Amino acid sequence: MVLKNREHTQEFTKKGYDTTALSLSYVLLHLAAYKDIQTKVYNEILEVVGDINVDSINVDDLPKLKYMEMVLKESMRLTPTIPLIVREPSQDIKIGNYIIPKGVSILIPIFTIHRNPEYWENPLKFDPERFTAENIKNRHPYAYIPFSAGPRNCIGGRYAWIFMKTTLAALLSRYEFHTDINLDTLKFEAAISLKLVNGHQVRITPRYKS
Repeated sequence: MVLKNREHTQEFTKKGYDTTALSLSYVLLHLAAYKDIQTKVYNEILEVVGDINVDSINVDDLPKLKYMEMVLKESMRLTPTIPLIVREPSQDIKIGNYIIPKGVSILIPIFTIHRNPEYWENPLKFDPERFTAENIKNRHPYAYIPFSAGPRNCIGGRYAWIFMKTTLAALLSRYEFHTDINLDTLKFEAAISLKLVNGHQVRITPRYKS
């Protein structure tokens, strides 16, 4: 039993690392394209941590990085790591004049839901302000589901937030990110995870010369 639990922990960490690393790749691409937003995140890191050396960042400081969290959420809205999920109803479901029978496979297109203009004004625009407390309160709870939702949601959500905030704080405190890519021209390949055709073309420069 101990070995089995250890294997589960290793698998949980491995799968969580893959998806969060991909999410961070998209975050850094967005920040490279929107330098004003990158600067705001960087300034928040300095304000919260109080030092450019974040090697010893306290986990209690992570919830204070509120603007960073808004940026992470907006990046995961436009480029969710998992673009679609499959669910199987345990009973017949009636929606309007239609019945979804028990046992069929239902594809839920997270990528499309996150860009639905019925819930997102100007949905292709990168705007972290969508995730202020006020805007979240007024939005349908299932309009944003990067970790799925309900009893079958991703169990690694909290791990992902800790990993991404800590890593992003460490990176942005040391480096500045740049890109010449026009994000309107991005092309994606939908598989188990959302792949970016031609990769994440980002340049990195140190913020401080040694």
